[in-house]
Amino acid sequence: NGLVVAGIFIGRDVTAERTQAERLAESERNLRLIVRSVNETVFTVDRDLRFSSAYGQWSADAPVSPAAIVGRTIRDVLGEEAGAAIEVPVRRALAGETVEFEQEIPGATARIVRLSMTPLRDDDDAIVGVTAVAFDVTEQRRAERERDSLQTRLEESRRIEAIGRLVSGVAHELNNPLAAILTFAEQLRAEPRSPADDAALTTIYGQAIRSRAIVRD
Repeated sequence: NGLVVAGIFIGRDVTAERTQAERLAESERNLRLIVRSVNETVFTVDRDLRFSSAYGQWSADAPVSPAAIVGRTIRDVLGEEAGAAIEVPVRRALAGETVEFEQEIPGATARIVRLSMTPLRDDDDAIVGVTAVAFDVTEQRRAERERDSLQTRLEESRRIEAIGRLVSGVAHELNNPLAAILTFAEQLRAEPRSPADDAALTTIYGQAIRSRAIVRD
């Protein structure tokens, strides 16, 4: 009469698969924690120049968050100028090189990032992308610029101080002969002289007075 009197149930033990999936998820969480703890960003780029993964720190001023860049091209994330600059070392890494360089990343506040790129290979040793480690060195470079600026100002101050000592020494050396010239000129002018001699002494005396004023200034 078509009445169902029995059923067949098929089951499969997926404990091992679930355990493996849980282990993979745990490994990924641990990787994210490790990368974040060293204040670095790790990302991968495929052969189409698209971000395929991103982990770790990301500046608050970065154009997008790490998760939001996956699947997007380098130029799409960083803009044409910075993206084109980054693509050059990425292509070198895709060709098998290990590349290290620094790049300014645009944002609300521009950041300077040091990157190390290496080829990403599959099980057959074929290059399938690029692995990159990025470290924000903005504050380090800013401190270096401030140190260099301070060093430059210090050297300039030392040069000015040396010039000041030189000028002071020259002034001291000139004061004595100028004083003698003034004294002798005054004495000679006090005696009767011909008009020509008197005019010459007046000129000598006047120039000595002028020289003394220059030295004192």
